Amino acid sequence: MKKRWAAQASINIADDEVLKAAADAGCQGFFIGMESINEKNLQQMNKTFNLRVGVKNYRGVVKKIHNYGILVNGAFVFGNDFDTKSVFRETVNFVYKAEIDITQYSVLIPLPGTRLYKRLESEGRLLHRNYPEDWNRIHETPLFKPKNMTPGELWNGVLYAYEKTHSITGSFGRMLKSFKSTKS
Repeated sequence: MKKRWAAQASINIADDEVLKAAADAGCQGFFIGMESINEKNLQQMNKTFNLRVGVKNYRGVVKKIHNYGILVNGAFVFGNDFDTKSVFRETVNFVYKAEIDITQYSVLIPLPGTRLYKRLESEGRLLHRNYPEDWNRIHETPLFKPKNMTPGELWNGVLYAYEKTHSITGSFGRMLKSFKSTKS
């Protein structure tokens, strides 16, 4: 059909037969929820696909996807219980070492009715409970108190990660590596 497309995929997409078929069909990129570089966070989130692959293998997965000329958009969530203030720097370093082409960083959001919301509520860590009005606050502050940092440190850490990977120099350097590894 000669169409170019991208898709959301799990980290376990790195199967040679699947990647070859995707590339042959015109796949240009995968959005992959890597979520965290800390396996304790992945366990708490119940991210079974990510745990089966293992954080230690994330770099190999990215390389394998690149071998088929497909870009990787890695998504990470900050504010999990095992995140400390060093998670932002460590994740940025990982993004560069793994040669992830595009990144998305998010603050953990405890949506009403979820297990996360109920747990944070029982722990007295929710800062804003007036849903849906407080939904507007997700663009300006975390809605909960993280375990190992202040809400301000969490917010500033996400901004730091974006600044380090989405600045002109950061983006240009990653773009060159992306072109080198994927020819795209």
